[in-house]
Amino acid sequence: MSASRILYRGIEKALKEQDESLEKRRKKIEDLFIRSVPDVPAGMVSQMFAYYLSRTGGSVENLRNLAYHLIDVADLFAGEYDTRNNPLDEEEWRAIRDFTNNYAQDIDEDILTYVMQLVIENGAFD
Repeated sequence: MSASRILYRGIEKALKEQDESLEKRRKKIEDLFIRSVPDVPAGMVSQMFAYYLSRTGGSVENLRNLAYHLIDVADLFAGEYDTRNNPLDEEEWRAIRDFTNNYAQDIDEDILTYVMQLVIENGAFD
């Protein structure tokens, strides 16, 4: 089963847990996101999560939208990004470029090449 499919199932479960606080659900989704991209440093993934969280509000619905968007980001770092639909915007590509540059020494060379190729193709390398 692909990492994004596992992430999707975990997100579904975390969001359904009505008795847990929003903060606990947020933390579960962050942990799922970190585990979904095991070949990328956890510190980088955690920083990306914080970046995406800062782009959304604090409601359950916003957390739901964020969580499902993270599946696309996880796919990117798994080498399975949907280039046809390209769900990431220019600001995201620039942020991904910066995160990737900051952790380049710690990222698998194939993943690094794949991600940076897409960064360039999406005009975020200046």
